[in-house]
Amino acid sequence: MEFKEGIQLIDTSKPDIPETLATLHKELHSLDPTYLIEAIAAPKNDPTRYSMIDYLEEYIKKHGYTRLYPALEWVLDKRINEKSTVVCHGDFHQGNILWYDDRVSAVLDWGTFRFDDPAYDVARTIVSNQAFLPFVRPELDCEVFLSRYYKKYREISDIDPSRVDFFRTVNCLYGFFSYENGVEPWGIPIVQNRIIEIFIRLTGIDVPFLSK
Repeated sequence: MEFKEGIQLIDTSKPDIPETLATLHKELHSLDPTYLIEAIAAPKNDPTRYSMIDYLEEYIKKHGYTRLYPALEWVLDKRINEKSTVVCHGDFHQGNILWYDDRVSAVLDWGTFRFDDPAYDVARTIVSNQAFLPFVRPELDCEVFLSRYYKKYREISDIDPSRVDFFRTVNCLYGFFSYENGVEPWGIPIVQNRIIEIFIRLTGIDVPFLSK
């Protein structure tokens, strides 16, 4: 892979990092996915490329992660119809963007890329930052950072906040699944505790099934 110059967006001296992140995110979601869909020949029923909800349902049941069934059932019961299918990075945050000469030089870490609802991808950015930012960058005010990011994204798109809230629960479920699957750093106790708190706050149901 070609080496790209730059530093992580979070390490720049830009005063508008949250707003820049939101603008770049919206630009990604505005790309026409047709060519990429054709290039990777992804069928519409492929859960590894379309709909995180379908992916989680298939693999949670496949691996027999019964402790996750209550959370999965809640998500399936409250499921909303996914809207437009766009290119979703799946881990779009300020640490995965390289900045060089006052512009983006690369977007890194496409391992969780998929075609999905833009609200899913925005929710993923929010949940990931809520879970990890206080842990890796304690000097930053996570809530202020996310408030600025989310405000800017809503200003430049017609995204429905209720849809984002639903997909936040989906991304919490992804975190639970990753924890059960032994994927780091989702297994870090402080990270798990944060997403458990988020899930409880959004759904009103407890998650004792994660206690070992």
